[in-house]
Amino acid sequence: MKKLNVVMLSTFVSIAFTGCNSVVDTNQINDEGNLVSKDLKWPAIEEASLEGGTFPSQDEIDLLQKNLTRSQLKKIIEHPHFQERFRAKEWNYLFNFNMSDGSIKQCQLKILFDKNYRAQNYYLKPADCLHEKLNLSADMLFEFDKSGFNDIRPEGKKELEKLANYVLKEGNKAQLSLIGHTDYMGSDDYNQKLSERRAATIGDYLITQGVNPKNITTAGRGEKEPIKQCDKKLEKTRLKECLITNRRVSVEIKRYSKHKIVWHDINMTYSELRNK
Repeated sequence: MKKLNVVMLSTFVSIAFTGCNSVVDTNQINDEGNLVSKDLKWPAIEEASLEGGTFPSQDEIDLLQKNLTRSQLKKIIEHPHFQERFRAKEWNYLFNFNMSDGSIKQCQLKILFDKNYRAQNYYLKPADCLHEKLNLSADMLFEFDKSGFNDIRPEGKKELEKLANYVLKEGNKAQLSLIGHTDYMGSDDYNQKLSERRAATIGDYLITQGVNPKNITTAGRGEKEPIKQCDKKLEKTRLKECLITNRRVSVEIKRYSKHKIVWHDINMTYSELRNK
């Protein structure tokens, strides 16, 4: 009986010790804090101990970097959200981000630690967690075939003011990439220059609304990247209407700090954040 009690106690201690590591102990991580296993495993969202997760600010995201201690991480983004314990080699979080259209994007953050329990690698799921892409109709933004500041339509101004207010509300730190696009009516050279002018004008208008000019880049793709293909034999008015989705300014909003964190492998199912 005494021997049985010893065995039971040993088993209990073993289970308790395993529990102190993590309930999300699925990835192989070496002493340097790098992933050893081929595939990165994630806990199910419904397993989060903090239901719904949190809404981190841009300032908090900016502070994430290599070699942070666990105490530092707790002060920045609180305790991990999936029942990890102090011996765990990875911490997992459930984050929410407000989108410009009023929706909420839910993401997961994973942090891998080295043998000294300092953060070495950061992973996000999905890959575009801190990115948002939208298209603004050029026909809504500008008078036909126009690209100047004074050519912006009233409804276009309202849409741009809405975008600017969103950027300002989120801390005015997001990087904005503005890309102008045209349809294929007209010469290649004309369309290229028109797309560049429109993107630049949109950038200028956002700046007048308070968006940080250092965070805005503009470019034009002309007619090179159409969304929709239309029959060129269509009557001109119908062809112009068919091609409306191609006349646009694409906006990409990037919420990470370009000075501290570099975004890698954007086409993967998860992405890694590393210091420059």
